[in-house]
Amino acid sequence: MRKKLIFFTGWQAKCKNIHMTTHKKYLQKVRMHEKMHPYFYCIQLMKKLIFRTDVCMMRCRKFNNVRVIDMSFHGQKIIPAIRSMKDFEKMIDSPYTYGVFLDLHVGMLKSVYSHAKKHNKKMFCHVDLIHGLSSDEAAAEYICQELKPYGLISTKGSVITKARQKGVYATQRAFILDTHALERSIKLIAKTDPDYVEVLPGVIPKVIKEIHERTGKPIFAGGLIDHVDEVEQAIAAGASAVTTSNRLLWDKFSGT
Repeated sequence: MRKKLIFFTGWQAKCKNIHMTTHKKYLQKVRMHEKMHPYFYCIQLMKKLIFRTDVCMMRCRKFNNVRVIDMSFHGQKIIPAIRSMKDFEKMIDSPYTYGVFLDLHVGMLKSVYSHAKKHNKKMFCHVDLIHGLSSDEAAAEYICQELKPYGLISTKGSVITKARQKGVYATQRAFILDTHALERSIKLIAKTDPDYVEVLPGVIPKVIKEIHERTGKPIFAGGLIDHVDEVEQAIAAGASAVTTSNRLLWDKFSGT
């Protein structure tokens, strides 16, 4: 069947989770079959658009290929890692906005996320460390649909892919034990295309810098970081923030 070019100038489209309103007219070519309705191709069209702040407003988290990544975390150098309810209570009373849940029981998920949202806390969930729930694609889908977390963290590519499909920020966890592990992790990052990468251990600035430069991803540094100077070195090497359960470090950086 012969194809033709359809031209659009100034339109409003709503497709599933994507909502975009243009404020200035602009032109975009889209190839399609003659008998197909143009709105069927809204998603394909929007993938090709160049977004400008003075042209449109869009909820990009729901759109896999165009996602707005907050690399500053409101100035947080530390992302508190929550291992107990006492940790959680301390974070609730702290000025921190972003945190990550570790070592949770599946039965606690709904209550802690409900409590976090009441206090405007944006919490990542470490899928691999949830007790009573397999760290697989089905678990990721359940968490995204039922809890709607700010983000998921996992070492597994299938979990990262599912999180991105559901519009949830995805963090690929990478254990860098040697050069082989480094190269394998970089290949996995290229394949899964996460929003963030967590590098462990986070006390090796050279590795943080190399992964950041080679992948272009925002980096979390985690593991074996116990001192203020280690946090500063990780940030200087290119990390956006440091994940830690060390409450002394929480207190040290709570004013930054």
